[in-house]
Amino acid sequence: MKILVAFAFVLFGDLAFGVYSRACDLVWKLPSGKKSCYFFFEGWRPWYMAQIECELYGMHLIALEAEGELEVITQYLKKESKLGTEWLTGGIRLGWTNDFQWSPGNTPIISGWNEGEPNNFKNQGEDRVSLKNGGINDLSGSVSCPYICEYDY
Repeated sequence: MKILVAFAFVLFGDLAFGVYSRACDLVWKLPSGKKSCYFFFEGWRPWYMAQIECELYGMHLIALEAEGELEVITQYLKKESKLGTEWLTGGIRLGWTNDFQWSPGNTPIISGWNEGEPNNFKNQGEDRVSLKNGGINDLSGSVSCPYICEYDY
């Protein structure tokens, strides 16, 4: 057990009892009064590892559920000169359909897609959602990318 805990600490670095130990990269106050705190992790991970790391910090992969949230994130990435980078999100495809939803929350993804998306490019099983150039794309969960974790409070 001690080895597993030590491995987790080495692997995930800033883990501090399930809470990430640095200040939010970005905070956004929703119209409802709730706030979202975002962390932009530039280490490349496949979707499942990014999801696990977010959960270890008490967060989840970003779910762009609130109106205006995509615009807030896009403006931040533009300001940081990271708009062209592909970022993993919490979006997932429902089975073999072309329907996607945000996880957690199960909110259907209706808007925000880049032109021609979702397209399951070359039938590669694109079952996850990424953010790039101010819009969202479908991509395979095995593709490694930087990722965005979100904490709602």
